[in-house]
Amino acid sequence: MAEVQASFGSQFWLEDPASPTLLVRIAELQDITGPGKVRETIDVTTHDSPNGYREFIGGLKDGGDVSFTLMFDPSDTGHQVLEDAIDRQGIRGLGARVYWPTDDGDYAEFNCIPTNLSWNAPVNGVLSADFTAKVTGRVNLYNVSNPSTSGLYT
Repeated sequence: MAEVQASFGSQFWLEDPASPTLLVRIAELQDITGPGKVRETIDVTTHDSPNGYREFIGGLKDGGDVSFTLMFDPSDTGHQVLEDAIDRQGIRGLGARVYWPTDDGDYAEFNCIPTNLSWNAPVNGVLSADFTAKVTGRVNLYNVSNPSTSGLYT
């Protein structure tokens, strides 16, 4: 049986649009959703398809979205990077990583285009923000402790 890993301590890092070689940790995150891998299907059903069943082949793949809620602090550098990413982003995706707190140091690396940053200020709650980005291109999964596989596994 596979070893179960707790996800507490996961982290999201995003490329700073003002300094493209710098990844900045986004602090105070709650649940992180995504990225993922989805494959579309293409219907290839014909009048000759056996027994009246539809037939499909695999189509294009999509990395989906990555999203999270954070406890928003307007003075936090990482939170300012999220604002810059929405305001200054061109058509090119920003580099991003999701680190998981595994014994092996696993993480996902991908490019994404920020699509949503919305603030929440409930009457009886804390200032927070919801962030969403569309993954562009392939999602690569890496295992830091096992470089013999070139660090990449799928």
